[in-house]
Amino acid sequence: MKIFDAGREFWFVAQVMPGEERAAVAEMERLCSRNDIYLRTYVPHGRREVKNHRTHRYHVREYPALPGYAFISINRDKMHVIRDHVVRYLGGERPIAIHPDEIQAVYTDEINGEFDQLGQSKKQRIAKLEEKFPVGSELRVVDGCFIGLSAVVKEVTGPGRIAALVELFGRMTPVEFEKKQLQAS
Repeated sequence: MKIFDAGREFWFVAQVMPGEERAAVAEMERLCSRNDIYLRTYVPHGRREVKNHRTHRYHVREYPALPGYAFISINRDKMHVIRDHVVRYLGGERPIAIHPDEIQAVYTDEINGEFDQLGQSKKQRIAKLEEKFPVGSELRVVDGCFIGLSAVVKEVTGPGRIAALVELFGRMTPVEFEKKQLQAS
């Protein structure tokens, strides 16, 4: 776990190019270190679960919690040095100073996972679906070619997939549905 202390100096919100937060912050830090200017930066991040389209596995990726924005702590008189990497400041020509306690609160939220958009594991998703659609329960098909028919749950075959029996031509036929195609009757 990384340690962060917002300090006692005030912070400013700088708008940077979306997706370029890390590069902009790195360039600002490089310019300030070259000119002997004190600069602190902070870009809050969250985690998101992303499904690989080829392997169908989920991977956790880090993303900026506030896309296009970075918190910086710098002397107001020295802001002109990093002006090329900032689209604008919150407050315009006279940037609004943010108290360090607010930055510390954002950091605490980041550590507590408030910005995370993590799904559940495959087993947890299947278990949750089994609770919602227990085996033997009767459902109504609301989407697809079997719309309007009733179905009896046979099993949950995967996350978001349900095998059910549908009566066709006088006999029960197994059909696999997505969860959005079924609704409790």
